[in-house]
Amino acid sequence: MAARSFIGGILRTERFDGTNYASWKRKLGYVRYEKGWHNVFTEAPLSQPRGNTSQAMRDAYAEWEHQNILARHILPVAMHDSYASKYGPIKTAKGMHDQLKKEYADPSLMRKTLAMKKYNDLKMGKGGKIVEHVHTFKALVRELEAIEMWTWNPCKWFTC
Repeated sequence: MAARSFIGGILRTERFDGTNYASWKRKLGYVRYEKGWHNVFTEAPLSQPRGNTSQAMRDAYAEWEHQNILARHILPVAMHDSYASKYGPIKTAKGMHDQLKKEYADPSLMRKTLAMKKYNDLKMGKGGKIVEHVHTFKALVRELEAIEMWTWNPCKWFTC
């Protein structure tokens, strides 16, 4: 029961929306750890057993298939509907994970997303000092310049 509320709490806090891949993946990692799904996301799918396959291999495949089905149902729940419908038809949790990683795990994209989140969340706290806020803002501007998202162009606002 506690595990279900733990997983539900994580999944409700932040659904994947295309801009929050890094934090969403980190939170989903907690669920993967809690449920023991690491191999379902990282290892190639087991091949379906044939008629002369040993019982141990059949059991391993049945366990993998069960874990894959559970993971494939959890992933879309942790996404906004448009992304759930896009990635839902993929047959394995590893396939979903690999496709998401391919599309959203670009380090420069993650840096840009995190920097924009910092920029949008930047607010001076009540009772905060203006000097500290300005220093924080300047550091953020330097970070945005480093990833080529901010260029100071005075001609854009003033007549040159």
